[in-house]
Amino acid sequence: MDQIAEFECETDQTIIRRCIRALARKLGITPSSISDAPNRRGPTEKTRIRAEVFKRIKEEHRDWNTHRVALEASEELSENLSSESVRNAYRAMGWDWERADRVR
Repeated sequence: MDQIAEFECETDQTIIRRCIRALARKLGITPSSISDAPNRRGPTEKTRIRAEVFKRIKEEHRDWNTHRVALEASEELSENLSSESVRNAYRAMGWDWERADRVR
């Protein structure tokens, strides 16, 4: 029952990715590295998935700001996301946000 509650607010895609990665680690299919260590620092799996979605949306629409990307990602991920979520995910992944050209 605890396992079901753990996945309650996550999308099917997120749940499947987490389960596949956990199974691969358990079977020893993926190489162990510092980033796979249980006590690692860095972005969580949820942050990585969010960041991938944010980056894909930004690449499709280079002139959009963080707020617009967050709105689009909110619909796709079925979560309430803000521009802070986008900034934090980019920062956690070590990516730079490419600002659109501004008319001044």
